[in-house]
Amino acid sequence: MTSQTDNFNISKRLFPLKPLLQEIYDFFLEQVQQKGNTVSYEADEDLLIYSDPHVLITIIRNLVDNANKYTSQGTIHIAARQEDSQIIISVSDTGKGMSPQQAAAFLGNENIDNVKSGSQLGHKFVYDLTQRLDGTLSVESVEQKGTRIELRFPAGGENEPAE
Repeated sequence: MTSQTDNFNISKRLFPLKPLLQEIYDFFLEQVQQKGNTVSYEADEDLLIYSDPHVLITIIRNLVDNANKYTSQGTIHIAARQEDSQIIISVSDTGKGMSPQQAAAFLGNENIDNVKSGSQLGHKFVYDLTQRLDGTLSVESVEQKGTRIELRFPAGGENEPAE
C-alpha cells in the first residue's frame, strides 16, 4: 500500500499553535457535544512551532475525531507545550481505550490486517503524516479508561528562516 501522503509537499513555516488549536476546538465543538462529550485545549499564547500548519491540523483533527468517535459522556483534551527542544502536542480522551494490539498497530508496529478496527487507515495516515513532519508519535491507552496520543516535534524556529 502506498501512503496517501506521497502526492503533496510539506511546506513548513513558523506559526503560533494556540490559534490552530482554537480552530480545531471550534470545528469539533458541536460534534463533541452531540455525543455528550466536552472538548478543551491549552497552549501558551507565545508557543510557536516550525511545521506545516495544514498537515499538522489534519493530524490533530484526525486524532480528535477518533477520540470523539470512541468516547461517550467523556472529555477530550488537546494540549501543546514546549519541553526542551521539542514541541509536544497531546490529544487525551476518557473513551473506551485501545487494546495493546490496537496501540501497536497505531504505531505501525503490528500488521494492521490482524487488527479489527475501522480506523486502521486513519492511524496509518496520522503516523505517516507525523513522520513527514519529522515528528514521533506515542500512545498510552488503558481499555475502558481512555487514550492519550502524544506527538513530539523538533521545536525548530530559532535556526529556521521565518516567512
